[in-house]
Amino acid sequence: MGLFSNFLCFSDFQRNLAPAAPTLSWSPSHQILVKGEYIELICSPPEGQEGEKYFFDRMNEKGDWKRYQEQIRNTLLIPALRMGPKAIFSCSYMGKTREGRRALSRMSNWGEFSVIELPPAPILSPDPPEPLYLVGENITLWCSTPNLLLQGRRRYQFSHTRQNEDQPSIKDLDWHEGNISLVLTATREDSGLYKCRYLEWKYERNISSKWSRPVSIVVRDPLPPPVLKLDPPSGSLREGKVLSILCLSSESNNAKRFHFSQNGVEMTSSNEEPVKSSRDSGLLTLNMSVALLCAKDNESLQFACRYEENINGRWIMSPWSKTLNITGGSFQEVEASAAQMQKEHFATPDLTIYYTHYITGLVLEHRG
Repeated sequence: MGLFSNFLCFSDFQRNLAPAAPTLSWSPSHQILVKGEYIELICSPPEGQEGEKYFFDRMNEKGDWKRYQEQIRNTLLIPALRMGPKAIFSCSYMGKTREGRRALSRMSNWGEFSVIELPPAPILSPDPPEPLYLVGENITLWCSTPNLLLQGRRRYQFSHTRQNEDQPSIKDLDWHEGNISLVLTATREDSGLYKCRYLEWKYERNISSKWSRPVSIVVRDPLPPPVLKLDPPSGSLREGKVLSILCLSSESNNAKRFHFSQNGVEMTSSNEEPVKSSRDSGLLTLNMSVALLCAKDNESLQFACRYEENINGRWIMSPWSKTLNITGGSFQEVEASAAQMQKEHFATPDLTIYYTHYITGLVLEHRG
């Protein structure tokens, strides 16, 4: 018993000789950490002491202390990703006793932290959901949070990444208090990848969710109007002749549908059944052209066209072309001239003839 008492007295004597304990602080100052964050521990010796080396310790699940590698500086950056649900830290330093001897200081105060998971990511969805948008259209991006009980107020943030030629340009937009949508009036500069996240106030601090999956927004200019071309260029229909009206669109390999109007009334489109607008129309419609077989004496007709183009799965309609005026004479031998027209003007194996019992015309449609 006497030996043990002497040992305790010697230990107390050793502790009394050890340099005074430092103060452990941390940045940021909160004690609720989210996985993925970092915490910087700061070991500050008391006034009058200057540490030569610093030691940081962490208590494990069994209550034992595990020491990190000694540090020259008085700080240690630790990722919360590798921490358990609870983490306790302390620190000490190598200083000098009153007698001037080098010695390890007493241990600092404890820093106790709780580690939580990131809130789940929201879902970002565009409205309307289109593979591409035209300049001037309105796009609403909705940032929908999972079905969680709201434990505090939320703010929402959207991020826009533009794919420039040199390098991507990332812009985090301002936080929106309680507003879960972002409305865009589309411009070419709005093209790019969008994502969102929310900020939730709980545990006396702001906690950010994971980012949503990115959504691609593609903005392009509207289609240019087509151009009407006449054959013959004079635009005059004479007996026994055929007047071809071609609708020339942009040169691309995308699927297209063509629409024609006569005197301001749309006649047909290339994906519809032929429209029997009148018994003496004398019209023949093909995929991208109209053939005028007859017209009344000195009759003036006005034609225009437009087209739809399938771009990335969305059908985009062009503006109407400029209107062309056509004058004509009489025509009688309809079936004979139709066969001649098929041979000379629209020779193609994909031509299907629809025999319509018009007095002065028939209707054809190009399929292929």
